[in-house]
Amino acid sequence: MDLIVRNARLAHAPDSPPVDIGVSGGRIAAIEPALHADGPVFDAGGCVVCGGLVETHIHLDKSNIIDRCAPEEGRQANSMQRVAAVKQTFTVEDVYERASRTLEKCIRHGATRMRTHLELDGGVEMRSFEAIEKLRRDYAWAIDLEVCVFPQEGLTNNPRSDALLALQAKIGHGKDIDGWLAARGVADARRLWQTVDIEPGWEDALEAVLRERLNALHLADLDAALSWVAEGSQPPSRVAAYADAADGAPAPSQNDALFTKLRIATPTVARVLADGLHGVRCRRDLAAALADRGSLASGETFVTPQGHRVGAQSVLFFAPDSELHGVLARQRELTELAHMIEAARVNDEAARGALDAVERELQEQQSAWHRDSLALASQQRRCHDLELELVQLRQAAEAASRRRQ
Repeated sequence: MDLIVRNARLAHAPDSPPVDIGVSGGRIAAIEPALHADGPVFDAGGCVVCGGLVETHIHLDKSNIIDRCAPEEGRQANSMQRVAAVKQTFTVEDVYERASRTLEKCIRHGATRMRTHLELDGGVEMRSFEAIEKLRRDYAWAIDLEVCVFPQEGLTNNPRSDALLALQAKIGHGKDIDGWLAARGVADARRLWQTVDIEPGWEDALEAVLRERLNALHLADLDAALSWVAEGSQPPSRVAAYADAADGAPAPSQNDALFTKLRIATPTVARVLADGLHGVRCRRDLAAALADRGSLASGETFVTPQGHRVGAQSVLFFAPDSELHGVLARQRELTELAHMIEAARVNDEAARGALDAVERELQEQQSAWHRDSLALASQQRRCHDLELELVQLRQAAEAASRRRQ
């Protein structure tokens, strides 16, 4: 035998004498008093043996956070709001460590099946899911762990995403300019910064060079800008405009050109960006730019990641001075958040499908268990009747024996 559990009481007959249970190949092979077999022995000490316990609803990802969520005061628990306030502190390692403590306690107390619900939304993103999935694999030898994800705070109402979108929406707008833009039909025109990204770390450099041109309005025909200054009128503030170009842009002559660090989403704006960045080369810091300024040709400048500009005979220090500052980094984060939200939606649909399949299987297993339980109960009653009949026959035999004497 792989394991022998001795001195155990059976759940359906707790008042009967203890028996031994032999396990072989992961299955119960024998149940009988004083089992004659070899193998590792566990003494149950007269305790009742039953099937593994099932935990149907638990939140492993949020267990053991009393140090962050103090107990509620009064009768208002507000559990969702209180947990939402600390979810940003959850890391994969943190969730795994806390959840494993709870899971091990459940295993020690007899749980062999568990369904854990976990949050997957903008507040915690995929961190809890990654931790619980690893936990499920690591403890598969002891417990069947089913994961049910749900977007507690929604998949698309990401607070961080909403805040970033609000900031981006304010760029280039205000009480003085909005009416002017609307009157010319360009209030919703695409901005140049919406068509381009740059290698992380060089955002300030691009802002320093392009300045208000980074917020330029897209026009189908650039000649339409003539009407903006017709009859001596002027825009209420600095305004830039651009039009698409079908011929693209020539490759820069210098390998260290700032243009080479761009990631252009709309190829038709490449010429606009190439013109704006013509002659702008990169250096890692101000010291390197100053040291190399002798190599600059007429009209060329160096720019650093901090946005500082260095010419052959000049230095211009950059400082954020407009609402455009950070627009590229925010736009990149919004794109990443959108991808994460879509991935969360796909995972949620897959998890719901898996949950439906497991629930169907569970229902089938429960039906089979119910049928087997009825059959077992019938056999137990039959055994009881036979035992009673045997006792009666023995008593009759003893009576007959006494009469013969």
